Amino acid sequence: MPLSPGDGRLLGQVARRAHLPSLAPAEDHTLRHLTTRVARSLHDARSAIGARRFLAGRAKRDAGQAAAQFVADFREWGVSSGLPQLLHHLTSHNDRMFEVGVADVLSDWVGFGARVADLGRAAEVIPSAVVADLPASIRKIEKALQEEVRYRAAALSAGQAVRNCEVRRMLVEMPVERLKEATRDRLRIGPLTDSGITTVQAVL
Repeated sequence: MPLSPGDGRLLGQVARRAHLPSLAPAEDHTLRHLTTRVARSLHDARSAIGARRFLAGRAKRDAGQAAAQFVADFREWGVSSGLPQLLHHLTSHNDRMFEVGVADVLSDWVGFGARVADLGRAAEVIPSAVVADLPASIRKIEKALQEEVRYRAAALSAGQAVRNCEVRRMLVEMPVERLKEATRDRLRIGPLTDSGITTVQAVL
């Protein structure tokens, strides 16, 4: 994976994510609730407030009032449960900025190594000059493999041609009487020899 000094800010975002505070299961559940059901209820509550309540139908107004009541109840519960403090705690961590040098990319505190662990355990940072010739080497290997396939196909074709030639030579030299032997005297070769056919190749 090629990296350059200009990737410091991107690597910093990886480090920033690695340093986000961990959440207890209950806190994670609360935040998911806040960003899903509460968010939908805020949207639905609009039909019960302001001028919109005069334009909305009764069913929509009732749904909006129920949504508004749910939001109010959640707010009351959230305040008593320390939700504002949790959000402030998360926001204060979210403001931290990191600048990571390429040489530090695999340091544990960055968290980048854990994200690419599926690529192998022997990760290391090496200068790009070490692998500068790698693309050309790969092209040479690919070309050699293609040539190997072509040469192998040519060798197989040549071998088949030699075999075909050898078979034809054998058939040209094989007397027609061999057909009689091969068929256990069931084939009459008299008409063939009378016609001047003396080899198996001539029969074929």
